[in-house]
Amino acid sequence: MAITVDELATIVDSTVEICTVDGDVGALTLQILGLQIRVGSGPTLADVTGVGTTADEARTDYAANVANKVVVLGGNPRGLEVRVPITIIGF
Repeated sequence: MAITVDELATIVDSTVEICTVDGDVGALTLQILGLQIRVGSGPTLADVTGVGTTADEARTDYAANVANKVVVLGGNPRGLEVRVPITIIGF
């Protein structure tokens, strides 16, 4: 069963933030606030960003960056961990 990036944001109880890159109209970034991926087996977390020229491209890139990864909700290394399914889609 696939989920979308927007559904993942709902699970995190957060919003999808889409911004232009340094005022460049042709580049957008997308993040879900409060969601980070676990780096290695330690407590290190990293933000995830999707990049694209449209909001849909940024969503698709974000989905590719979190697919089949362990994400931590709430920005705390001891937060709730969820494995994102490989079938996540951008929109």
